[in-house]
Amino acid sequence: FAESVLGQLYKVRDDNKEFRGGPAYYIKQGLGQHWLAVLFSLSLFLGYGLMFGSVQANTITDAINHAYAIPTSYTGIVIVILAAMVIVGLGEAGAGAMGAAIKHGIQRGLYSNEAGSGSAPHAAACAAPQPNHPVSQGYVQMLGVFIDTIVLCTCTATVILLAGVGGGEEMEGIRLTQDAMTSHLGGIGTHFVTAAVTLFAFTSVVANYAYGENNLHMFKLDHKLGRGCYMVVYLAMVMWGSVASLKSAWAMADMALGLMTLINIVAIIWLTPTIVAISNDYFKKHDGGKDMEYKAGDCEIQGESEKDVWG
Repeated sequence: FAESVLGQLYKVRDDNKEFRGGPAYYIKQGLGQHWLAVLFSLSLFLGYGLMFGSVQANTITDAINHAYAIPTSYTGIVIVILAAMVIVGLGEAGAGAMGAAIKHGIQRGLYSNEAGSGSAPHAAACAAPQPNHPVSQGYVQMLGVFIDTIVLCTCTATVILLAGVGGGEEMEGIRLTQDAMTSHLGGIGTHFVTAAVTLFAFTSVVANYAYGENNLHMFKLDHKLGRGCYMVVYLAMVMWGSVASLKSAWAMADMALGLMTLINIVAIIWLTPTIVAISNDYFKKHDGGKDMEYKAGDCEIQGESEKDVWG
């Protein structure tokens, strides 16, 4: 809730009039700590720009290899081609990829809700909530945590536990879920899980690119050359993840996620007065039956939000 509210409040417009936002932006605008914003952006590039797409690709290739014995390298090439088509084939790469991130928002194949890591604010910042108030978007994103973790992850764990399948080096990651579903449903279980995780994980491959691309604006690299270089590196890492071992892919991803979360949580605590103030503004307007839209100056916040966004 808190990070998504901040993502909405401190969002900006880029040269194409598209919304940009996230922890780097509310750290820079709200706290005035440019160095910390740069540090978060660098850790985000390490995570979403390099490693997380690799993890998603690893999951897809492993699931398909386990189900159909198709070599991971072949599947990896197909993933790279499809991802490139989505990223490059849009009229505006950043806008189109971010659109996919917004559309699928809270859906994740691996990392559940990622609350507190600083990923959700990027999608939250690009949304146009109704009513047009940062807190209303915070509620939407907060619901995603419940659905992803409490509902979906609990269901998955229950399916695995009831199946009684064993663990081990050859039975971990997505293969554990595939075999559990096969135990319950027969052969169709493997096909179902493979199709489901492939669709979810590929969505995340595209969304992860968008999260990283969103922060190019912080380094003045939000132009054709900057996006092109980033895209090449990102797709190369997706290919690496397709053939890498599960442990290698996850180890790098965990390190990046931990660094992002540490910085983001510190920023959220630091910006608590703003979170309280804008939440009270929302509750006051709601209880008083007033116009729910937020405008700059409606409450006291730390730093400044962009006037072009909130007026």
